[in-house]
Amino acid sequence: MAEIKIPNAFKGIAGKMSGDLKFGDEVVGSYEITEDGYLKVVFNEHLEDKTERKGKVGFLVEFNLNEFKDDASQTIKFKDPIDKEFTITAKPGGETSSISKSGRPDADINPEYINWVIDVNTSLDKLDNAIVEDIIPEGLELDFENIEIYELKVGYEGKITEGDKIDTLNLEQIDKGFKFEIGETNKAYRIKYKTKIVDYPADGYNNKAILKYGEDKKDEAEYKIDKIERGSLIEKSGWADNNGNNSTKITWQIDVNKAEQNLENVSVEDNIPEGLSLNDSTMRVWKLDKTGDQWGYGKEITKSLEDSGKLKFPLELGNIGTTAYRIYYETVIEYGAEYQKEIKFDNKAI
Repeated sequence: MAEIKIPNAFKGIAGKMSGDLKFGDEVVGSYEITEDGYLKVVFNEHLEDKTERKGKVGFLVEFNLNEFKDDASQTIKFKDPIDKEFTITAKPGGETSSISKSGRPDADINPEYINWVIDVNTSLDKLDNAIVEDIIPEGLELDFENIEIYELKVGYEGKITEGDKIDTLNLEQIDKGFKFEIGETNKAYRIKYKTKIVDYPADGYNNKAILKYGEDKKDEAEYKIDKIERGSLIEKSGWADNNGNNSTKITWQIDVNKAEQNLENVSVEDNIPEGLSLNDSTMRVWKLDKTGDQWGYGKEITKSLEDSGKLKFPLELGNIGTTAYRIYYETVIEYGAEYQKEIKFDNKAI
């Protein structure tokens, strides 16, 4: 008796599940496809006096598409005694392409970098002498040393999964970009890299990747990131109590360095206009924390400034680095002897 496991990539054995083995017209044994997926062959005594004992067993099967769900390329392996294997690649469906591109800043406010992703050959076509070129637009600076390339698994329905990182790369830095020489393949790849933001053009950044066969362009992919806004170095707001009706005070708020620039010797001056007087006891200062695109109160430093005699205007914050601060205080409205229906104040912080 001999048996061999039928690979899991096959299902749906069609026709008879068993039958005779014949040497010419003579029955020399039987074969059977078992429910647990084995092909079993049993010989009888009529084969003993035969020479050149060999033959074929044929049966119809379907591919088990569940085995291709996560990876459309499957190695079909027949174990001992045949010990043979071959690779089958199913044509993936879904949103696949020869090349695609995407990008995202590393932060919602004041980003330093843009992270880019290029997916190549998720359609799993056969490529010859394939080359990917990427040209970095104005305002960005390529971090060439940290480019990473991964193999991708593409499922039968188009599901994409990042695979192993490739350590041996045919990467070359070119004028204003890089190129990746893929060569001959039917695999899919992902290129990940980042660019430092060095300028902020009004129309943003339009980044293009090109797939070539040698020197001939096969396809290209573009991705545009709109203009990136930076936070302000200083901004000010104020509101009167009682919704501005018979108000007695105005509360002021000054935010410093929401641009997160590296600042030294920072001093904040506030020119209190005539008709207002600063209520020193209301002055408070906090560091600001950033979560996503929102700013919130962090550590309060009012006491330390007060103890050092610095809780006053001009407010000496010193070397603050990239930290943002919020200053809060109130001013008392000083009404004159003459009645005025409406009073306006223009308060400037520097």
